[in-house]
Amino acid sequence: MGTWAGHWHGYGPWTGPSDALKQEEFRRPGNDATEAGRTQTQAFIRGSMPPVMTGWALMRRPGANRTWTNVADALAWLEATYQTHPRVNAPADALAVKLGYAADFLGRGSDDVWAYYVPGYSFVSFEVICCPNLFHPKLACPRPPAMSAPG
Repeated sequence: MGTWAGHWHGYGPWTGPSDALKQEEFRRPGNDATEAGRTQTQAFIRGSMPPVMTGWALMRRPGANRTWTNVADALAWLEATYQTHPRVNAPADALAVKLGYAADFLGRGSDDVWAYYVPGYSFVSFEVICCPNLFHPKLACPRPPAMSAPG
């Protein structure tokens, strides 16, 4: 696979009880043009729960809290977010390993999701989504780099 050309959007972190993730109507857009489908899509777009398919995050126009044109900046955000929500009992090299995988995946146009349990039986999820997305190429960019604040 060759080098991917694009930029990246950061979503999250989302924290909450893992049972909430079973409410898939908040994790996927509606799949039809009926009122029920439109209502579900609107709820999905306004939501913050991690989507079932990572690329769908691009549908959340206000949801992209960061946009980067340099993968090193996206990796720095992943690291900082992890430091704010660290895993308990993670191996000493866990962060370095995750960052290495993320650099490889993101550089080839593959999304990277970090999701794990934190103290109190809560779950944390944050992700960097490639744009344009290889698996959802027709989804519009929610926040083009020229419109983004630094960071």
